[in-house]
Amino acid sequence: MAIATDCKSVRESVRWFESTFPHFKAKFQASPFLCLRAIRLFFKISTFLVIVLNLLYIFALSIHTIIIMKIFVAKLAFKTTTEDLRALFEQFGTVDSCKVIMDHETGRSKCYGFVEMPNDAEAYKAIVETDETVFMGNELQVKKSRPQVAPAPKPEKPAKPKRQHHPYVPKTEG
Repeated sequence: MAIATDCKSVRESVRWFESTFPHFKAKFQASPFLCLRAIRLFFKISTFLVIVLNLLYIFALSIHTIIIMKIFVAKLAFKTTTEDLRALFEQFGTVDSCKVIMDHETGRSKCYGFVEMPNDAEAYKAIVETDETVFMGNELQVKKSRPQVAPAPKPEKPAKPKRQHHPYVPKTEG
């Protein structure tokens, strides 16, 4: 309900407020001006609370995306699959995603991968427990993944001056 701006909407606001909060009716008859101010204050506060609740909801969603920890796993065996890596880390908790990086040309593993876990405590436990352990014949290196940094732009090379074309003119003796 919007804040009243003309007499008709003020009456409607008062009727709604009286029906919602009947104990204010007696106070309204004693001092209508103060009750109108109370009604307006009520609507301002309720609007403010809706805004605050929406901001808290957005903040909660942003925290959820921040909490997921990405783990870097190196020195995997060539035959390690995504399912093998997932099974290894699911011993320590929930795994959101798991990927063994493959070479596009050969189709073989590049011997490293990434695991995402939503719970930090489980992720740190998995890092400590699996780092420097032998998995499928190789000793793994496991650590928290660093954020991917975009490569710095290469400086532009100055344009080379165009060479002037000189037609070949044979020298004449004489």
